Amino acid sequence: MIPSADTARAGMETLADTLSAERRLVELLLYRLMAARLFLAADERRFVPLALEEVEHVVAALRDAESQRLSATAAIADLFGLDVDKVTLAELADHAPEPLKAVFADHLRGFGELALEVEETAATNRRLATAALSSLQESLANLRGAGAGATYNADGRHQVAAPGAVRLDQVL
Repeated sequence: MIPSADTARAGMETLADTLSAERRLVELLLYRLMAARLFLAADERRFVPLALEEVEHVVAALRDAESQRLSATAAIADLFGLDVDKVTLAELADHAPEPLKAVFADHLRGFGELALEVEETAATNRRLATAALSSLQESLANLRGAGAGATYNADGRHQVAAPGAVRLDQVL
């Protein structure tokens, strides 16, 4: 059965609105990841957990938005008697009536750009976090006295020279 034009348009508008809300959340995710990156780059370790907690909140909201999008997509698939996997943004951008065609094309382009930015920012954050962890491990090793005086014994085990007096401000 072919749905009425009004019913089809209403379903597509609902999906377009759902996509707009989800896209806003992806933008918010990118913002939160960039904030975390700035804290990592500035070596402001005390704020990194807070920034990552905010990222987790946005990820949880994105999971909810994804569920809503899947429901809206399933409704479109039902209207047209299609398999839900056949209702893609690319298909909607190609076949939806105007102005929805332009809206779906914009979402297709926008989500693609955002996905790339999120991936790049997350990769940068991982590199910065790894560098910060290495720096922290080195600082802790210096506090324990490992480092310059550390050697390996005949068994191949790490042997630490007896630590001398170390000031915390010298290590950090």
